[in-house]
Amino acid sequence: MTASGSPIPRTPRPRSTPTPDFGALRAALEAAFAGTGVPAPLLDLYARFALLLLEENRRINLTAIQEPAEVATKHFLDSWRAGTFLDLRNRRVLDLGTGGGFPGVPLAAAFLEGDFVLLDSTRKKTDFLARAIEELSLPNARALWGRGEDLLRRERFDGVVVRAGGRLAPLLHLLAPVRRSFRWLGCMKGPRAEVELDEAGRAGLLRALPLEASHAYELPGDAGVRRLLLFRGGGGG
Repeated sequence: MTASGSPIPRTPRPRSTPTPDFGALRAALEAAFAGTGVPAPLLDLYARFALLLLEENRRINLTAIQEPAEVATKHFLDSWRAGTFLDLRNRRVLDLGTGGGFPGVPLAAAFLEGDFVLLDSTRKKTDFLARAIEELSLPNARALWGRGEDLLRRERFDGVVVRAGGRLAPLLHLLAPVRRSFRWLGCMKGPRAEVELDEAGRAGLLRALPLEASHAYELPGDAGVRRLLLFRGGGGG
């Protein structure tokens, strides 16, 4: 899988700009998650991961989102909100094309009863995530380097979640042959969700992976409306 870019608007920041400190990131997360009931220790962990991410981003390309408010909203709140629509407790979940660790790290931290595998085809990204997971002491997450279709031929998951998987039709085409390896597929999308869904339907891809639900939610600021498309896989049980 390739992380070909998230539909969330991004505001690049010059790499020479100093990395925000923990306090700025923690305050931004507090503001973004206001009213959600998310406990303070989880926001502390999110801030620690955000700091690790932005520090490493000065060496390798992990994210174009670097301002604290945008990091809090477009990475962490978006991931957490999508997770509220998914069956994650006591489930084995694959974050396919995880990139900088989204939504896998925020979901693993929020749903400690789940088991999360964060997969990416770029070795530098998974090496960073392995170090971050160890530093954060996340017992239910691990980072793997490889391709999703190869892993899904060998292993089974309750669910697969994709945040930056490019257009929907090629993704469904890629996963259709291995659909018996997962029960559900959750695709996080932006304002073009309906267009991409229509394209996939016209290509006949919804026969193999039928749409079961579509959940819309709004993020503050310029992030706008997001949509989680939930497809039924072929895994039994």
